[in-house]
Amino acid sequence: VVKDRYCMESSLKEAKGLGLLDVETILEKEKKTYQIKAIVNSSQLTIHSSHINGYEIHMGETIGREQPFSGITERNSASVRIADGAVSNDGKIWGTYIHGIFDNDGFRTIFLNNIRVRKGLPEKGVIAFKNKRDDCIRVIAEAVRNGIDLQKLFAIIRPESLEY
Repeated sequence: VVKDRYCMESSLKEAKGLGLLDVETILEKEKKTYQIKAIVNSSQLTIHSSHINGYEIHMGETIGREQPFSGITERNSASVRIADGAVSNDGKIWGTYIHGIFDNDGFRTIFLNNIRVRKGLPEKGVIAFKNKRDDCIRVIAEAVRNGIDLQKLFAIIRPESLEY
């Protein structure tokens, strides 16, 4: 259930969620954002004690009877001990307020290797996300440079009559 008593996200004061986790989210008026560090540590997950960095964005709090997905150990450089998210009893469904968890090479590798093992595939080593992302950006930039007449594009988007 999602409760939105101030109608911040819609005109509905309450809406049913998917029902996959036994939780209730109560929206508030202000959006909160934090840089965080956390430890994924749930006995129902096949990913144990994985340290992650990320950021939280939320407009309320979620409470429920499920096990937490992680324990936040740092928010905006301050030491804290805060439970985050929820994990179903079978460990197959989990939710978190932490954004950017898949940018964490160790977490992502463990997560994907767990899926690979369940599918009967061999595990793979760590791929550095930042390096892979930067390589992809370089390939796209090269394709744009080689495939588009940039002078013509600039002439279209910056006509002489505009002042800058």
